[in-house]
Amino acid sequence: MPIKIAENVFWIGVFDWKLRVFHGIATPKGGTYNSYLVLGDEGALIDTVYEPFFEEYRQKIMGITDLGKVRHLIVNHAEPDHSSSIKKIIDINPEIKVHCTVRCKEFLEAMGVKGNFVVVKDGDTLNLGGKTLRFVEVPMLHWPETMWTFLEEDKVLFSCDMFGSQVISSTMVAEDVTDIEAHAKRYFALIFRPLSTMVLKGLEKCEKLAPSIICPSHGPVWRDVRRITDLYRRWSTSPERNKVLILYSSIWHDVEKMAKAIAEGVASTGAEVVLKDVEELSYNGWADLLAEGMEAKGIALGSLTILGGIFPQLLYATSLLRLVKAKGKLGLSFGAYGWGPGITRKLDDELRALEAPPFRNGIEVRFSPTERDLQACREAGRELGNKVMGVS
Repeated sequence: MPIKIAENVFWIGVFDWKLRVFHGIATPKGGTYNSYLVLGDEGALIDTVYEPFFEEYRQKIMGITDLGKVRHLIVNHAEPDHSSSIKKIIDINPEIKVHCTVRCKEFLEAMGVKGNFVVVKDGDTLNLGGKTLRFVEVPMLHWPETMWTFLEEDKVLFSCDMFGSQVISSTMVAEDVTDIEAHAKRYFALIFRPLSTMVLKGLEKCEKLAPSIICPSHGPVWRDVRRITDLYRRWSTSPERNKVLILYSSIWHDVEKMAKAIAEGVASTGAEVVLKDVEELSYNGWADLLAEGMEAKGIALGSLTILGGIFPQLLYATSLLRLVKAKGKLGLSFGAYGWGPGITRKLDDELRALEAPPFRNGIEVRFSPTERDLQACREAGRELGNKVMGVS
């Protein structure tokens, strides 16, 4: 069923109950493809839904108004989860005007869309008769053609992917989802943390618009606007908490034992510990890893030695963590070898690439750690935890 957002403003998106991974983001509670309908004297659709759900989408529109009489289609973003139903809408309503940025028009035409395009630019408006839509260009949030649409009379911001999440809420109200911040953080870490500079510019534009409601393209609608904008500001600038991420690879449990000993040392200081074995990270766990890395003040990397180097899955994980783009973290390396030492030197290079330079020499053991080695790991973890907690 459509959900009323404001007077003559409706959510007409769809729920994807089977969705479990979206752009590498874990979606344990499914996800949404959001479209909105604004009715003045004329009607306007804001974005469409992923094409496999078109028939359900069409039925929702027809439950409110005749799709053939809707005069305008606003395309905030050309990615298929937003735009792949456009061709079917044009088939039903060939006269509909497709409003988008010049780059978006270029992208849509490259995707085979042929329509009655109206190119808009930043600050342009569309008068629907009692409802006025203002277009706000926000390039690289998160594609170069992206824009927002702002409904002036009701102060509703249709924010495209920014401020989104991937979780189903039957009410489509973010505040009704008890763990909404966890979903929003996971979504932000993978999609928007690498674009933090642009996010801050977007927050400035959002502040000037002063919306009372934010309607993203995925996940529920935010009525507590300050809550999500404050989260985005913190995640873009100073997301760190008193947290240590310990990431390791271990085949015969030797490095795992070291990781757990380091975790014991960190935990003894009161710092939060996140312990992750890269072997247990499924595809949909990578966004969670980025979210933890974004918030961690300390990162400890551990690896067995394979062909003289770092375990490949760990290298993949650190390459993703570089997207966090945070400075000022502390690093610690640890590892095990059989016939060729030097693994911690290579791990230290990875830590420096993550802007988490090692604060001390790494801990390296041959084959299996002794109790003395494990005690050294606990002490190193305690030292790292104290530094994270600000204890000298």
